[in-house]
Amino acid sequence: MYLELGCACVPDCPPIGGTQGPPGPMGPQGNQGFKGVDGENAFGITTQPFLMPDKGGNVTVHVDPAAWATQGQLVYIGGPSGEVGYFEVAVTSTLSAMVLTNMGYDENLEPGAFVGAGVQVTPAGIQGIQGPAWVLTEPLGINLGGTGQATAPAAFTALSPLTGKGQLIGSDGQQNIAVVSSTDGQVPISDITAAAGFRWIDSRLLHVSFDEISPLEVKGDLLVYNGVTNDRLPVGDIANMVLTVVPNSQNGVDWTNIVGFNFNRISYARTPVVLGGTEQLVGISTPNIQVPVNVVLASVDHWTSNLLCLKDETGTADVYPITITTSDGTFIQGQNSYVIDIPYGHVFIYSNTREFLVI
Repeated sequence: MYLELGCACVPDCPPIGGTQGPPGPMGPQGNQGFKGVDGENAFGITTQPFLMPDKGGNVTVHVDPAAWATQGQLVYIGGPSGEVGYFEVAVTSTLSAMVLTNMGYDENLEPGAFVGAGVQVTPAGIQGIQGPAWVLTEPLGINLGGTGQATAPAAFTALSPLTGKGQLIGSDGQQNIAVVSSTDGQVPISDITAAAGFRWIDSRLLHVSFDEISPLEVKGDLLVYNGVTNDRLPVGDIANMVLTVVPNSQNGVDWTNIVGFNFNRISYARTPVVLGGTEQLVGISTPNIQVPVNVVLASVDHWTSNLLCLKDETGTADVYPITITTSDGTFIQGQNSYVIDIPYGHVFIYSNTREFLVI
């Protein structure tokens, strides 16, 4: 049977190529599709405290929400309140808790550390392998916090404010500065008005002569020590005064006036020497004697303001001496004895200060 189109192909005619025609008109809008499901927020907050487990150890952490975490996922716990560390989800999370394994990174808290509630929990990346230690291959410039030098002396020189020999480093309160000496013979001295709190001055300005600090005022003054400090002992007020030890005085010594003597001659046999109630000067003479002379002094209470002068005028030393004895056993000061032999050719004085002096 032949088709009306005149095609004799049985059963089908081969396709015949041609040109595509224009698109047809827009069809009517279809029906509304089904509503999609909201995604899960990958972020949570711890709701209960926990203790940091050992490295590689597990701990159950309560998180709201927790359903977003997946087994094997890395999470980070920390935030403004402080870093806790990195963990791996060990057990598929529930809606409110996840079992985490401590990754043991250096920045993780020490095992046993307390972690409170309210800490952020977020997804974390995988930490790469540790790279090699950083090594400085060339000096770090001053503008980068270094010195620009390779050795300690050179580094100190690079940072030092000093520009010449003889200078000292000081601080003006904000930065280091050089304190420069201007001439030979200067020494540093503190000065709060100076920029660095000290300055250089001529050392000659610091020299102090004895005349500038001496308490002496007029010719004849003596410098004595009063037990506390050096003091001035004024010169005696009359001529021929002698310096005498006076233990109870301010300086322990003082000027004393020498009293002249008018002797009453007493024979060597007259003993003891007694004032008889009147204060007077008594002299003892031994002219041309060939036997010892014994003299006994009256008790010391008779000698409050008097002097006794004794002189061995003749004789041989220690052959015919004058023996002086105190009647009351009072030691003659300076001799530690109350019996004294006067040697030939010397004069002795027994005074109101109980001193026995050789003149």
